[in-house]
Amino acid sequence: MQYIILLFLVATARKASCLQLDGKLENEDCSSYICESVRMILQYMVTMDERIKKIERYSSEFENAKKELADVKEHQNVLITGLRKDLNSEIDKIRKINETVIADVKEHQNFMITGLKKELNSEIDKIRKINETVIGLAYKKIGSKSYFIVDTEKRSWNDSREFCHNLGGHLVSLQSQSELDALGRELKDQLYWTDVHDFSNEGEFLSDTTGQKPNFFNWRQNPDNWNNEDCVEIGGYPNFWAMNDNECSTLLNFICEK
Repeated sequence: MQYIILLFLVATARKASCLQLDGKLENEDCSSYICESVRMILQYMVTMDERIKKIERYSSEFENAKKELADVKEHQNVLITGLRKDLNSEIDKIRKINETVIADVKEHQNFMITGLKKELNSEIDKIRKINETVIGLAYKKIGSKSYFIVDTEKRSWNDSREFCHNLGGHLVSLQSQSELDALGRELKDQLYWTDVHDFSNEGEFLSDTTGQKPNFFNWRQNPDNWNNEDCVEIGGYPNFWAMNDNECSTLLNFICEK
């Protein structure tokens, strides 16, 4: 619009320059100025009209592009929604398959474990019976009791006690002189641990088997607790078998009773 006004002013100025003192136009000169001005205005209007059409075309193309982009986005959303549904469906299928597989594996494991437990218990029973048989063969009947005499190795009192427990018995617990005499006839001239001790109170001897005071004592000499002697042995002293206290860590032969 500013350009049109400017062209109009130029044309007016040219027209004014064509005026005579009497107010008349020089026909030839003024008509050419007016024509040139009109031509310039028309040319500018044509140029502006082309620009306006080009802008309108660009605007139309831009609107079409926006619409196409909106359509593409809508299509993408539809595809994404469909893919999510398909993915969730596949995830559910996989989850169900995993649950089924895990359940089957657990069931199979339980079946295998149950079978192995039965086999293990069966083998344990066999081993227990074998051990009982071996232990039974190891013990020797002497008088009314069964004994396992260990005279080929020596142990402390505690180790001897544990050894007898592992054989299903305990250290020998003598009840009478006749038991001691009968047992002594089967022993070598060695020292053997018994189950008697005075751990709790010095001089108060107890049977480790019963936890009570023994029914029988036959001391070689009165216990003297020399060098902290808390465990009782039996030995084949010159003419008879008798008892004596000894240090518990001393390594001696021992006798198991069952």
